[in-house]
Amino acid sequence: HEQVEEAAAYVVAGSEDSETMQAAVILKTRQDGITDELRQHCAQQLPWYAVPESIWLRESFPRTTSGKIDRHVLRGHAIERQRAEAML
Repeated sequence: HEQVEEAAAYVVAGSEDSETMQAAVILKTRQDGITDELRQHCAQQLPWYAVPESIWLRESFPRTTSGKIDRHVLRGHAIERQRAEAML
């Protein structure tokens, strides 16, 4: 998608042995309501099982010491968000 500067996909374990595909995205310019558009774009480009259930907008990515995106940290943030949403 032309608005995406960088993206990372990762799998998050759900309840009862289920897993969900999620994605974190850094945009070139901030846009409200773009996550639905990004999901639709993914659905057109990817097989159904690879389309992220959730897309999270970020300002930056956590990095490993070698400079790679730290997906373990992203996964941890996703789990924290799920727990917080479940408490609401």
